Formats: sequence, C-alpha cells, structure tokens
Amino acid sequence: MNFPTGRARRAGKRFALVAVLAGLGSAGIGATGSWAPDAQAATVLPATGRAGAAAWSVQPTPRIPAPAGGLSRVSCSSATFCVAVGDPPLTRPLAASWNGTAWRRMPIPAATQELAGVSCTSPSFCVAAGLGHPVNATPTPLILAWNGSRWAVQPSLSIPSTQLTAVSCASPTACLAVGDTTNVIVSVDHPLAEVWNGQRWSRVTVPGGSQLNGSFGDVSCSAATACTAAGGYHKGGRFNPLIERWNGTGLSAQTASQPGTVAGISCPQDNGCVAVGHVGSSAVAQVWDGTTWTAMTLPKLVGGLDGVSCTAVTACTAVGSTVASNGNALLLAEALTGTTWKVQFTPQPSRSISSSFSGVSCVSAPECMAVGGYENQGQQVLSLDEEWDGTRWTAQSVPNLQGPPQGSFSGVSCAGPSVCTALGSYQTSGSVNVPLTEAWDGTRWAIHRSPPPAAFPINPAGISCPATTSCVAVGAQQTLQERTLPWAAVWDGSHWPAAQLPPPPGNPVVAELTSVSCGSATLCVAVGLDQGNGQDGLAYAWDGTKWTLIPPPSSTTNLEGVSCSAAASCVAVGGISSSWAALSWDGHAWKAQPTSGSPSIVAVSCTGPAACTAVGTQGGSQPLAVERWDGSTWTAQQAAPPPPAQAGFQDVSCATATACTAVGFSASASNKLSPIIQSWDGSTWVSEQAPATGSSVLYAVSCTAPDVCTAVGEQKYGTPKLAPLAEHSG
Repeated sequence: MNFPTGRARRAGKRFALVAVLAGLGSAGIGATGSWAPDAQAATVLPATGRAGAAAWSVQPTPRIPAPAGGLSRVSCSSATFCVAVGDPPLTRPLAASWNGTAWRRMPIPAATQELAGVSCTSPSFCVAAGLGHPVNATPTPLILAWNGSRWAVQPSLSIPSTQLTAVSCASPTACLAVGDTTNVIVSVDHPLAEVWNGQRWSRVTVPGGSQLNGSFGDVSCSAATACTAAGGYHKGGRFNPLIERWNGTGLSAQTASQPGTVAGISCPQDNGCVAVGHVGSSAVAQVWDGTTWTAMTLPKLVGGLDGVSCTAVTACTAVGSTVASNGNALLLAEALTGTTWKVQFTPQPSRSISSSFSGVSCVSAPECMAVGGYENQGQQVLSLDEEWDGTRWTAQSVPNLQGPPQGSFSGVSCAGPSVCTALGSYQTSGSVNVPLTEAWDGTRWAIHRSPPPAAFPINPAGISCPATTSCVAVGAQQTLQERTLPWAAVWDGSHWPAAQLPPPPGNPVVAELTSVSCGSATLCVAVGLDQGNGQDGLAYAWDGTKWTLIPPPSSTTNLEGVSCSAAASCVAVGGISSSWAALSWDGHAWKAQPTSGSPSIVAVSCTGPAACTAVGTQGGSQPLAVERWDGSTWTAQQAAPPPPAQAGFQDVSCATATACTAVGFSASASNKLSPIIQSWDGSTWVSEQAPATGSSVLYAVSCTAPDVCTAVGEQKYGTPKLAPLAEHSG
C-alpha cells in the first residue's frame, strides 16, 4: 500500500474526501486516487472573521527538504569527455558532461521525462535513451542525440507503453537501443530492441520476446554487426538471465552460465563480453569467448553488481553495492585482471546512510568513471561520481538537480497559546514518506527534531501533546512484506523513540492508526482500523511506558477520531454497519453511545464527559455534518452553509463547552479546493473567513482559547508541488 503525499492521513478522512468529491467527475484525480488541484504559493494575508473574532492569517513555515536523485549511467569516449544521465524524481531528468576536470549540467529538451542510458563515440556524438512525456496517458520511448553543442529529440518508433533502458553505439551510424514494452491488458513486460542505421530507427524482433515477461537492462556493441543485449525475465517463480546477440541483421538467444538477472554487460571485442548481475544477495559474473558463456569467481560479498566496463575481456571494472552489517548499502567496485576479480577500496560519501554505483565507463585500464547515488541522513538521494586513476578511486563534485518540495501537515496539537507542534511528512527522493514535525513558539515555526525515518514509508496521521515536553504521534508504516501496520512515536522532550505496539488481531495486511488523544502524559488513546478479519475498529492505550490493545466492540467497522477530556474519559467516533459510531472509554472498557443517521464522522473534541462535538460530512444539500453530545444523547447540529460546492469537515477543536472550531475544505465544480473554517459559540455555527491561499485544504485544528486556534494542512503551488500550510487566529 502506497501513501500519496499530501492527502488526509486518517482513513476516515480519505473516505470523506471520496464522498465529497463524488459527482465532480474524474478530472484532477491522479492514478493513486489522490486529489490534484491547482494552486499558488501562499503568503501572510489578513482575514476577516465574524464580529469580535480574531482574524485568521497564514503563518510562514520553513522550507522542507526537496527530493533530488542519483545518476544511472555514464559513457566516456576519452579521459576528457564523459556524459552521465539520471532521473531525479518529481522533476526533469539530468544530463551532465565531464571535461577532464569538472562536471557541468547539459540542457535537455523539454520532451524528456526519463533518461536511463547513454552512449558516446566522440565528444560530438552521443545518444541517450529513456522515456518521453506520455501521449494520451501512454508512456512513449525517447531518444536524444548530441551533436557536440546541443541535445535534440531523434525521431524514433512510436510504440505505446514502451520505455528504453539502455543504448550502445559502435559508430554514429550504428546503435542498438533496448528496453521493454508493456502489454497493458495483462500487465506483462516484453523485451524490446531498436536499431539505428544512421538514418532511422527500426524495431528488431526479439526471439521469443512475446512469450517472455521481462526486459533488457543493458546493451554493448563493439561493431555494427556485433552487439549483445542483456536483462532478465520472470518464469518459474524466479528471475532468469536474458542474453541476445545482434549480428547486424537479427537477434539470436544465447545461453547464460549464471542464474539471475543480468544488470550490466560490456563487449570490448567482437568475440568477447563480460556480464554482471546478481542472484538473491550475491553478485555474479560471466564471460563470453565468442561461443560459450562461462561463470566467473567473484569475492564472496553480500550485494550485487549493476554495471561493468571492459577494455579487454581480461581487464574490466564492475560496480554496484555491498551490504554493511547494519543492512545499509555501501559502494562496491571490483577489478578484473586476467581471470581474477579483486575488490577495490571506494570512499563512501560523507554523511551518507547508504550508497551504490549504477554505471561505469573505462577508456583504458587505469582510467574509469563510476556514477550512482547516495542517501543522506535526511533520506534524500543525491548524485555521486568517482574517478579511478589506476591507483585509487576519488570522489568528484557532480551536479544535483532537486525537485520541488513535497510535504503536508496532517495533525496539530497546542499545549498553550505559544506552544504548538504540527505533524506531517515530506517525500524523499525515493518517494518515501518521512515524518515531519514543526514547532511554534508564539513567533515562528521551526523544523523540530522529528521521529526518525525508516527504510519503509511512515505515514503520520495524528498528534497529541498533553504538555510542552510530551507528545504522542501515530499513523501507519509499510513493511518489507508490503503490509501496513500501526505506527507510534513518543516525544520525551529531547527525542522521539519509536514505541513498540502489540500486533493487531487477525494478522492484517492493512492496519493503521488515524487519531490520538492524551488526557495526561500517562494516558493516551489511539484509534484506527484493522482489516485483518473483514474490517474492524482498532484502539490502543498508552500508560507512559507501553501500549496495550483495547479492542472496541466487534460491531465497530472503523474508528477515525478520539478525544480524551481527562485521564479516564475518552470518546471515539467512527462507523458501524448501518450508522456512525460513538464509543466512550472509562479507562477499563468501551461503551457504545446511542447514535442515529448515517453521516461520515471523522473527528471529535470533548471538553468534558457531557460535552463533545463531532464533525464530518454527509449527503444532501448540507454536506457539513455536526453532532453534539450532552452526556446522554447525540444531536445533529446545523452547520453554516458552505460555499456552492461539495464540502466536508476534517477536524474540530473545542476550547470550552461553548466554543468550538471546525476546519475542512470545499471543492468547486472547477476542481479548486478551498479551506473551510467555522466556529460555534454555544448556539450557532458561523463561517470564518479563511485567508486566500490558492488551492488548499485544512486537515487539523487545535484551540487553546475560543479565539486562539492553529489549523494546518497543505497548499498546492504548482504541479506536483505540495507544501505544509499553517494558519492561526488570535
């Protein structure tokens, strides 16, 4: 399960969003189901509210880390001319050239979406292959040609659902590009090859290709009539090697000597090639003598090889990564001399968590250039390049192309008027959600020490801070087995140690926490949903040292919000089969409260056992749902009419028994999202004027006094840019 950046983190909020947007058509909804509105950058703007109420204004928040990316392949025609390409996420690809002393960025055509492979025969001729921008939502292959001064799109075959992963040129009139094409009906990839004769690109028949579920990953040409393409295909529950030989007129299959996918290949002569790859957690290599592939012996390391470059079949350099004792990847380079492979020392990038080489190019035995990427401590992937001079590898400075920041707030909790903590996430280069916390000191927001990132996405949802030095954050985390399990972390005033949660019942594939509320530092209740046996509500209690499962009644299908007005007085809201659910917790057991109607309730705020307000969305002419608890009965209240658009509340906070503020969004017929703020004075709900922030949503609110509130969410300021949004009144 993947979490799209910037959406409401709570399960119920996602359901509410779907309900609100139903009937608006599919425009603006991405493939993941996330909303993609238009917008602009927000600035501090005054806002007018109801008479006597404090104005709302946007609070500037710090710039969050922006995703970058690594380099994938490199090709050198001499020691003073190399070209490297890569694919930073969420932005245009990167191409850079080396002049013997420094790298410089190369402008590329706007039609380029991805660059995966490159081949240069001289400083005045290179070909890069990858993916162009989709046509009618269908991926199309892209080939660029370099003439010594600029890149230009080269006319190539328009084959739908196709991407090119590698290219090799023996001369300006002889190139072979490889990749795969997808059968979208059955979601199967088939290997693909195209040949260049100096005038045009032509598709090459891959023997048995229509029967293979696989792809070519690399290709190497020593002459116009001597190329070898390599990759892998899936069959029999494992990945198998795929090697095809081009003789100038057609491809013919070869039998590999090693199992597993072939990741890199280099053919320095017409009758000699060396291929590398991996099987499981071990690197493999094999050599071709013009007739037969033969397995080679490598140093015993955990890891894999992704690229290789040879000046002779007895003189090669292969690169990839090995695995450290802590499980992180480290740079790996191995040199072949004669028939023996030896590991070379490679300096690791400073302050890196993990790093790997993905491509290498050697113009002579003592001169090689290797490229790849590394992950820093902020989980950003950056480009790297190291040069081999015959004695040692030396790191070189290489351009990095950062994408736009991607982030959002999903929760906020204020322990006082000048002490708030906002919880959310930002997206790393690997499209992984990393927790983000920011602290408000009454004057400004500052990035706070956040819960530590993990190898797999963490999706923060809610936060509760019962004191200035105590906060509890909850959400969900994806696992190696592609399961989604509850996640929690506790702030102790100096750091966020991860909290161990008992496994949810039923061994679910998907279980997540959506909200948390603390009556004190030693009693917090977190709620969510568990899809182990059907779909059930999920709840945990925190006693200051450990989490304990507190299963809600079995009729509860999901819990979306919770509010604890005291250590042993909590109310949770969510759903049951035919209505919405409200449960009270006395510190020992759950008790169902009587409810009626069928609104989708996603949040609740209580100031005492007999004073709670719950909000959400509902059908009909008034989409904003409000329910009020008086200690014995839940009663529907009339929210202020929203704008002429679909709308829904996302959160509510009550500072006193007669003062509540609810936030959410409205969606116009033109697909623009606008924040909604309404306040309740004990008798009537009134709309507040939200600042003009373009297309934006408020997901959470926390009030410390009737007119002192902080609301957070996200704003869109250009596709696909998302930024955290904070607004304040009072």
